[in-house]
Amino acid sequence: MIGKKVPVFFEVCLTYVTPLVLLVSMVFKLAQYTLTTYGKYEYPHYSAVIGWIYAAIPVTPIPVFFIWELAKAEGPMRAVSQSISRRLVLVCSKTDLKGVKGNISVQF
Repeated sequence: MIGKKVPVFFEVCLTYVTPLVLLVSMVFKLAQYTLTTYGKYEYPHYSAVIGWIYAAIPVTPIPVFFIWELAKAEGPMRAVSQSISRRLVLVCSKTDLKGVKGNISVQF
């Protein structure tokens, strides 16, 4: 983006460490989840459902648009895993392609 290569430490952290830590913490939090209480009063189940819906609304577009872009990427959708992985690399590494002419190829 600014014309400089990202240091390897940050690339590893942003690519592997951070998503792994977030996934593990989310799994543990969901495994330990209990309904909210206030003193002896326990809130009804529908209030937890409403809370989870409100929490999911802002993050839902992320996987939805990822799947959308993956489906729009060039190449066969019903193919072996190698061509799906190529589509995945293309979608994840895509920058602003307006005005770019010619074919985009990804080398493995």
